[in-house]
Amino acid sequence: MANYTQRAIIQTFQDMLKEMPFDKITVSAIVARCDISSNTFYYHYHDIYDLLDTWLHIREIKYFEEKDYGKTPQIFDFYNKEMTEIKTCM
Repeated sequence: MANYTQRAIIQTFQDMLKEMPFDKITVSAIVARCDISSNTFYYHYHDIYDLLDTWLHIREIKYFEEKDYGKTPQIFDFYNKEMTEIKTCM
């Protein structure tokens, strides 16, 4: 069930990004569209920025797989390190 819920949240987030800028998307709007509780959202993600981070990471993986660079290129290690540093500055 968790994977299904996470996929639904991410798909809803992606759909909303096509309709509006990121700064207009709220957790409340996401949970309303997914028909889940905010507790469920926060079970999977710390906040909207954590969801954004996950969504970006998924997009990067798909990009590199499509380019046939392999499933775990070193850039992911760099990305994870950089994102950790950025999050500590927020």
